Amino acid sequence: MRLSRALDDACPPEYDVLVAPFAVHHGDQIELQPDVLVGRDEDFTEKDLPVPPVLAVEVLSPSTAIHDLNTKKAVYERLGVAAYWVIDPVEPALTVFELDEDGHYHQVGKAAGDEPFEAERPFPVRIVPRELLGRLG
Repeated sequence: MRLSRALDDACPPEYDVLVAPFAVHHGDQIELQPDVLVGRDEDFTEKDLPVPPVLAVEVLSPSTAIHDLNTKKAVYERLGVAAYWVIDPVEPALTVFELDEDGHYHQVGKAAGDEPFEAERPFPVRIVPRELLGRLG
């Protein structure tokens, strides 16, 4: 929730920040529900986002980590999601992947603990992983 609040506070009016469960659809075959997503306001329908979000965020848990770091990352890449963030609440850490000009993800940043990450995509926002945990950090 703290991440969605930080994104929402920095979010320009042409984008919306939503938390799960909210479906991203690609045709009839693919449905994903990122933990947090950012999409262009004009792209949302009342029930889903039928185009790739500009940012998808997954929060790792022991039961989903392998799926989030491999399968979901590959699907987001194939769909053309410009930025994919992975939050590890145990470390705490933020790992940031962005598409290159060839449509492949490359890790463009990582911040852990009290180290800030200054995102530029999809819009400028400062994220400090430990702050996402509140009192638990």
